[in-house]
Amino acid sequence: MGDMMQGVRIAVRASVWTIIFVGLVGFLQAFLPSARAMALDANIVMTANSPQRSDYNPAENITTGVSLDAGPMPKGKGYDGAYLEVEMPTMRYGEYTQPGKRNVWPETVDQGHLIDSGDNGFSAPVGGNIASRSAREENGKTYIRINFKRIDATVRASFPYVFSFADRVTPRDTTLQPVYRLYSADGELLAEARDKVYRATYDEYRFDKRNLRRDKAQYREVYAGAVTGDRVAADSKELVPFYFIVEPSNNRLRLAQKAKITDVLPTYTNSKGQTVRAVFDPAQNPGWVDNHDGTVSYEYQTDTAGFGYANTNVFDKTLTFINQNAILKLSFPDIQTHENGRQKEYSNTAKIELTPINKGDNEPPMVYENSVNYRIKKQMADSSGLFNKAPSDNVRGGIAHDNNSMALKEYSWALEVRNDTIYPMRNIVFTEQDGLDPRLFMSSVSYGFFERYPGGLKIVTGIWLRAYKPDGSYDDIKGNPKDSYNSRLQVNSEATTTISDNDTRIIHGDLKQKDAPDANPKYTKIEVHLPDDYELPVGNTLDFTIGTRFKNPFTVPFEVGKPVVNRTKAAATIMSESPRAVSTDVSAQAVFVKQQEKVAFRKNCGVNPNATVGARFNCEIVVDFRQASRARFYKNPKVVDLLPENIAVVDNSNHAIEPSEQNMGFVRDDIQPVKREVIKNYKGTGRTALVWEFPSGRLPESLSIASLGAFNVVKRSIPTQAQDIDNNNDNDAYFTYENDDPSGFPEELQSDQKSKDVLDINNNSKTDDTVLHVAAKIPAVLPQEVRSQKQIRSTEQGASSAGQQNAWLSNARTNFALKDEGTFEYRLKISNFTTTGLTGLILYDVLPHKGDANGSQFSANMTGPAKVSISGKDVSADYDVYYRTDKYPSNDPVKEKDDPRWTTVYPKDGAVTAIKVLPKQGKQVPSYKIVNVDLPMVAPAIDRGLSGASSHNMFFVSYNGGKSFGGSNDVVHQLAEVVDFSGTKEWDDGNDADGVRPKEVTLKLFANGSEVKRLKATAEGKWRYDFGVYPKKDHGRDIEYRVEEDPVPGYQADIQGTTITNR
Repeated sequence: MGDMMQGVRIAVRASVWTIIFVGLVGFLQAFLPSARAMALDANIVMTANSPQRSDYNPAENITTGVSLDAGPMPKGKGYDGAYLEVEMPTMRYGEYTQPGKRNVWPETVDQGHLIDSGDNGFSAPVGGNIASRSAREENGKTYIRINFKRIDATVRASFPYVFSFADRVTPRDTTLQPVYRLYSADGELLAEARDKVYRATYDEYRFDKRNLRRDKAQYREVYAGAVTGDRVAADSKELVPFYFIVEPSNNRLRLAQKAKITDVLPTYTNSKGQTVRAVFDPAQNPGWVDNHDGTVSYEYQTDTAGFGYANTNVFDKTLTFINQNAILKLSFPDIQTHENGRQKEYSNTAKIELTPINKGDNEPPMVYENSVNYRIKKQMADSSGLFNKAPSDNVRGGIAHDNNSMALKEYSWALEVRNDTIYPMRNIVFTEQDGLDPRLFMSSVSYGFFERYPGGLKIVTGIWLRAYKPDGSYDDIKGNPKDSYNSRLQVNSEATTTISDNDTRIIHGDLKQKDAPDANPKYTKIEVHLPDDYELPVGNTLDFTIGTRFKNPFTVPFEVGKPVVNRTKAAATIMSESPRAVSTDVSAQAVFVKQQEKVAFRKNCGVNPNATVGARFNCEIVVDFRQASRARFYKNPKVVDLLPENIAVVDNSNHAIEPSEQNMGFVRDDIQPVKREVIKNYKGTGRTALVWEFPSGRLPESLSIASLGAFNVVKRSIPTQAQDIDNNNDNDAYFTYENDDPSGFPEELQSDQKSKDVLDINNNSKTDDTVLHVAAKIPAVLPQEVRSQKQIRSTEQGASSAGQQNAWLSNARTNFALKDEGTFEYRLKISNFTTTGLTGLILYDVLPHKGDANGSQFSANMTGPAKVSISGKDVSADYDVYYRTDKYPSNDPVKEKDDPRWTTVYPKDGAVTAIKVLPKQGKQVPSYKIVNVDLPMVAPAIDRGLSGASSHNMFFVSYNGGKSFGGSNDVVHQLAEVVDFSGTKEWDDGNDADGVRPKEVTLKLFANGSEVKRLKATAEGKWRYDFGVYPKKDHGRDIEYRVEEDPVPGYQADIQGTTITNR
């Protein structure tokens, strides 16, 4: 069951208050007449926001809610201390009713606790206009309340509410109808809205009758005893098993407390022409009851005493028990196997009746029926079908031949025992000796074996090996009982060490690959034993893997016609009345295939698809090199994790933190980075990057990085419904390393994650080559709200060099208007994160000017008309954009919105002082879309009085046609610092004692070695000069200025800063 955090945002006059309720939405406007409010205060309109569906599985959250519009309320009127309540006609299931204590089954459900919804059904953080929140249960109903400080005309809000039927225990067809009520502080009903009626529904089980537990194939051949001619012996007591399987087992199904199987005993005609039934022997069928009407039955009921809320899976014990224990064994004496040379076909039918837990008064049992068709065979099955062997893991599909890599690899083979008999199996032993390919030796065995049955598995440990040396002596190898079930028993470890040592010597140049000697395994015959008391039950399977290595992986040739063969002797004892030993050889093989190098790159974030504000999740980066050559050399490999802009990094207490080298995560594998770095505004994206640089050399088969401690979905996150290529919560990751391939990432190293290096991750000043790139999508289920945001970015040429972006930020720094410099853009951003189109939108922005109310120090002109876009598409034609050019409109949008000086004609000189934007008649901001209004701007001309000066800007927005306005955030535009190049020309010549001083000289100003201006200093001007002012930096880098003088005959110039002295 998903999270149940909900919420809402109430947009009001900026000078009053803004409240955000954090939560889960995604509901549609109600369309039923019953959903309209009973407005006892006619100025308050309340509407239930019902989803389209009415039927829900208890595993699903029902996202509904109520809208409240107090806009028509007269100015000055309001209700202090008003509160909103949702009434649910049942009580809450689980720990909510007894905080800190798990409820004991069955009392909670028997008493009518049929919903999952805590007091966070509405999530309303206390603060702003929210005074408190609470929940209570009274007279069998649940009431969840939000207490407001005041409700008045400024309030237009949607209150999402999420609940679900109690998982698996709510009776089928149970109905519930939420009711929403708004009360004054003294309990007077102000408005009411009724939601639709919701009904609990469930998926259906599947019921199978089978001849083999492990699969449901029809027309299997079964052995019913010795056959003479075309009939089984008349005195045969050979048992034929039938299995009963109920699937699946998940939280979308009604819990079954009791199960009853009724099987119709199959009939057939004996040699005397009589119709007889299969023989049912109660002694062979414990738990089965003969009903003496041609049917037998089997019942099981789960004991529910002490059941806890957190353990709903306990009830699957009913079906698990049936799947494991309901085995019907029948004999078929004198049954005909063939007729006219063809096998006869028989059928057997059974039904199962499941009684649900907490059965409703009118709730029927769940009844399912199924038949199995089968044939009788003449010969008892040999043992070959009981055992199986197959290539596993890196052997399946062929052995990738790469002499550089094969030393580091173990090759796995899977072995399986299938107990398709009607008796348990014991003394199971596998022997590896003569059948093992001479190029291989056995190197390990699973310590844990998997015993599988329908609906589950059991781990079998205690495996041990008897390892024989060439002289016939042996050692017993046993695991540590404390070892994990997924560990492995190592054998011939000395040979494995020899191969590893040879590999190291080859890497260091101490051994040539062609001269590498074969490894000499200590053991040449190995028996795999299970614990002495282990018994494989009827119908179950047992599987495990053995590991092998090449004796000389450095020189083993690639041979097309010579597959690698692994043959094993398998033996067991079938525990019939007279135990029968069976044995057989099982074989598997794999061919060599040419190594096709491939690397996989993944970014995994374990975030719930219904994650709401506060939802915590972790992320991991994995670079998978298992299909790459293990000998590949990686020079300066690097992983870059570009954190989402709209997701918070949090500590263990869910407090937001700044990423640092100390908390940026850790590497899980046996390799450590040589450098870890946190870079803010990475490549101009406005996002923080975590960078890991690793040592040059080989890399492990899997490079895994746990990125930071945890993340949180926050209020500024982008809702799932609104995410697109430009607006999202994506967590991007990149992998690259230095190489000589002009494509950036080697062509021969394939990957599905190759992508254009648009950010120049590999720092080669190219953006058309490739790196590995992956993006983890972060969903966010957030309250309905309309957001407003002001942004700014520089658009100066040169600020967007290779890999650099001009990110939209809350502040930007530009040069003055010089050539291609000084250009920037404002963005007015409106995010309609609601389920309905927005029609009453008005944007009002007074552009900054010297001395304005925000403390700006300068004005800036527009360079072109405003552009309106949605998801990258130009929609300017759907909006009216108005300009003002008078000096200067006020910051009162209510006063200014209807001023007659507005014009839709953009002024050619760009001297715009204010802008107003609104949708054309009949147009609206679509649901879950973001509208961007971009204003191209240019900074003022360079002015020594504006060095480092700043301007501030925000805009006003109305969502109700101008009745009230709220304000956006503030953005800052800062001008570059300038340097003043004026000075004096000095003469140290005895006041022109020789009479050769010229009347003028030529001076030149250089910036970073290039001449930018020249002028003349004259005696008439008292030898003073003024080059003016120039930017101190070029895109963050200091500019080196110097002044030079054209040579003056007879003089030597001495230049100290801006003072030039001729001697």
